[in-house]
Amino acid sequence: MKSTFFYVITISLLSLFPITSLIGQNKYNFEHISIPDGLSNAQVWDIKQDQYGFLWIATSDGLNSYDGYNFKIYRNDPGDQNSLPDNTVNSLMIDHDGTLWVGTSAGFSKFNRTNESFETMLPDSNSVDPFSNNITKIVQDSKNRIWLLSDNGVFMFDKNMNKIKQEFLKDGEKSYALV
Repeated sequence: MKSTFFYVITISLLSLFPITSLIGQNKYNFEHISIPDGLSNAQVWDIKQDQYGFLWIATSDGLNSYDGYNFKIYRNDPGDQNSLPDNTVNSLMIDHDGTLWVGTSAGFSKFNRTNESFETMLPDSNSVDPFSNNITKIVQDSKNRIWLLSDNGVFMFDKNMNKIKQEFLKDGEKSYALV
């Protein structure tokens, strides 16, 4: 009797599963975009969407902005100090104010939407190590601090003072609580 009751309940619940799974199911439409569509490079390291609906795509050959129809590509121009510091874009972050921050293999940049330019800051401007300014990840914490992960350690960017401060060296010379 007990096993029959359990069997009936189990079959009843399983028969409802296909109906309930269809009710909560969303339909997604994927569009594949690639180099023939205007993407600068197939190696994509990061993607973010801003408050205006633009997709920002970090690639090995520049920063791509995609409006759903067309690409705009931002690259380093050695003659323009307001361009990206390097074409290898590793990481993107859109902060709580809607500002786009870009981590490249040669520094950390803030995108100025008005004039489509970049203000670049170097975590270690005195270093001769080519990887010391390679920013691989950018995050913002709940206290609005911006943290940068580089090949040379962890840095904190103070937006108010427009300065970068090293918080942790990878060899352990110096460390602070990252809270």
